[in-house]
Order: sequence, then C-alpha cells, then structure tokens
Amino acid sequence: MLGEGAYWSSRDACFYWVDIKGRRIFRTGSDGTGELSWDTPDEVSFIVEDPKSGNFLGALRKGVARIALPPSGGSARINYITMPENDLVQNRFNDGGIDRYGNLWAGSMDDGEKNASGNWWHINTEGETRLLLSGFKVTNGPAFSPDGVHVYLNDSALCRTYRAQYDVNGIVSGLEVWNQFDEAHGYPDGMAFDRNGLLWIAFWDGHCVRAYDEAGFIQRRVDLPVARPTNVAFNDYDIGFVTSARIGLNGDGLNGRPLMFEMRKN
Repeated sequence: MLGEGAYWSSRDACFYWVDIKGRRIFRTGSDGTGELSWDTPDEVSFIVEDPKSGNFLGALRKGVARIALPPSGGSARINYITMPENDLVQNRFNDGGIDRYGNLWAGSMDDGEKNASGNWWHINTEGETRLLLSGFKVTNGPAFSPDGVHVYLNDSALCRTYRAQYDVNGIVSGLEVWNQFDEAHGYPDGMAFDRNGLLWIAFWDGHCVRAYDEAGFIQRRVDLPVARPTNVAFNDYDIGFVTSARIGLNGDGLNGRPLMFEMRKN
C-alpha cells in the first residue's frame, strides 16, 4: 500500500523495504528471489542496520526502536529506544537514515499532511535523543554526502530539498534551500547517493527517479512504470532499487511494488 524505506544490506546481500500502512517489513535477494516478510505491531516507516551492534534500527509510528527479525519471517520483535512524539497524536515517523558516525536521523510528519508539525530527531549511538529541526510538513531523507560534509533533507509537500553541514552532534550550519522543484514534475521523496556522488531522488507523482550533481543540476533520469516512487537505494554492483506506493490510486498495476534498474543500461 505504501512502500518505503528502501535499504540495501551489504552484509546480508539483500534488499529491505517496508509497507508503512501494511505494517510489514520485507526482504529479498537482489534478483527478487527468497522473499521474506515480518509483521510489525504498528506502522513501520524504515529499517537500517545499526553499525554498532549489527542489528536493525527503525521507526514505527511513535518511536525509534531496535528491531529483531526472526530468520524465517513471522513477527518482528520491537524494543523501543525513544518515543519523543508519543503525545503528538497526529504525527507519525516517516523516513530516516544512519550517518557516518553511526547516529540515526529520523523525521516525523502529520499523518494527514495538513500541518507543518514534522520534526527531525537525532539519536546518537548511546540512545540520547535530540530535536534538530521543526516545522516540516512531510519529512523525507536524510541523504549524507559521500565526503561526509553535508546532509540533505526533503520537505516533500513544499517540493524542496534542504542542505546543511553536519558533524557527530547534528547540524552545524544554517539550513539552506538546495533545490526547489516544480509540482508538475512530482514531489521529492526518499533519496540516496550513488558511488559516483550523484544524489538520486524518487519523485512521488513524477513516475521517475532523477539524479543531481552537487550544484543541483539534473544529470540522469530513469522513468518508471509506477506513478508514486517513494525511495531509492543502491547495492554494491550499481543496481538501483525503488519502492513505490499505490495508496490513493485507482487500479493496481505495478504501483506499490518494488522495482530495480541497472545503472549501466540507463
């Protein structure tokens, strides 16, 4: 229904993703075989590996948790680290990621997409939680530049990508508008850097993913057979993986399914 959280695990040589509204985590091999899934007790928005422990971290509707996945599928085991928005009834967590220091960044949003009540939270390797930014409508990202200097954050509702410098404690410079997109071309959703330093952004209602250089100029575009791509990730062999959503669309088609594309063929 609402595919998200595209994540490639080099350790497992597998692609992970989630269905937020379906409350499930999925895993498959890079060729689409060996699929497993795990149910979660609440809406789950992303899952990543914890570089410190080797286990998984992720966000559910109200908090960030350690997530254990039984090897044969079934039900995920959830151990909450922090629930900083437990009193914000209208909010849920959305996208997130791990920076080069091993710290987790998690963004929240108004589930009805009406109010700019979304926040960015920073959870360090000791579990200490700190509010970084407020006033977002639909948080997506983060993406961390390969040189370790900049973090990129989306407010999808505003069609805007922000950039700031960061360090082990979070943001250390003013947040700047790095790119402002046209609604007619889709809404910037999840994103990831490839090994060549291009920032790939999935465009909800844009039917594509686009790659941008550091200056914000488009360098590549891959058209997709889905209307609402939501996130993108890359494996170690230049294969891209894209999650998508079918929520709000008439007819299924491929909408909602994960897709892959080979970089050398596009």
